[in-house]
Amino acid sequence: MKKAYTVYGSEDGILGIYSNFKRAYAEALDYSCNGDTSIANLTYSQAVKSKNIVTIKDKNNPYDNTAEIQLFIVNE
Repeated sequence: MKKAYTVYGSEDGILGIYSNFKRAYAEALDYSCNGDTSIANLTYSQAVKSKNIVTIKDKNNPYDNTAEIQLFIVNE
């Protein structure tokens, strides 16, 4: 059993598929907050605790681009 994290952008659709949550979070952060962790609505440690779906957005401008990380379980 492997995990796959798909990152979706609100305006661009699928941004990427990752086997590592840290990389998926970095992509979502780059898309929605231009890589600035100080304006993200969730820190990495808060996002990692979420179960299946995490939405990353700019807390100063929540109507701007958002990114969603979704977990998929891949059976071999």
